[in-house]
Amino acid sequence: MRALTHVGRAAITVGTAFLLLTGTATSAQAATGAFTFVSQDGTNGEIFDPPNGRCLPISNGASFIDNETDTPAFLYRTFGCHVLFTSMEPHTTRSFPTNGGPFFVEFL
Repeated sequence: MRALTHVGRAAITVGTAFLLLTGTATSAQAATGAFTFVSQDGTNGEIFDPPNGRCLPISNGASFIDNETDTPAFLYRTFGCHVLFTSMEPHTTRSFPTNGGPFFVEFL
């Protein structure tokens, strides 16, 4: 009976270690490529290989976006990336009206 307890503990330890390792690897993934934008004030911005799962600011809001990454970009107008504004598939471009573009982006 005691041996079974040790085997069970070892299995739980191995399983937990596996989950921790695979969870860490997943959270470190990033989109590959460039996400470029023109801000409402006309300045250019660029994010190379953006990390997945992080809400990133688009300085002064975007009037034009070129998503040349390999990952869909989810665009938001409010801080925290909670209410989806629109999304863009990889390798697409889009223009936005003055004061009508997104201020944040997240790659998932």
